[in-house]
Amino acid sequence: MVGLGVSTLGAQVDAPTAATVHPPAHLVKLVTEFCVDCHNNVDPAADVNLEVMNTVALSNNIEAWENVARKMRSRQMPPSDMPRPEEPDYRSALNSLEQSLDRMASESPHPGRTQTFRRLTRTEYQNAIRDLLD
Repeated sequence: MVGLGVSTLGAQVDAPTAATVHPPAHLVKLVTEFCVDCHNNVDPAADVNLEVMNTVALSNNIEAWENVARKMRSRQMPPSDMPRPEEPDYRSALNSLEQSLDRMASESPHPGRTQTFRRLTRTEYQNAIRDLLD
């Protein structure tokens, strides 16, 4: 629950919010070792600067981290001609990233704009009245 405190021996401790969730440590290590060579501050490949994203809260770059997770899940990154992490490390980093993103999405869902009202056409109106009063 976001924003609710948890009482610990009479002290008020705030629960971590989506804004304070940083990338997991083993993901940071993997990104630093295998990704920052291309996705850095100087010349970020595909305009993805993982050097900066690695140090700030996940919620600041949710769309970019979702893209990173998609690329990792499909094994597109790192490219096949570049050094790659061991498979268990790769899966562990990907799983923790996906779990963090899923947790943030469940804490503050953004379903997008939903159409709440719209006018019925003449035919839809007549059919609705017929259905209600039939």
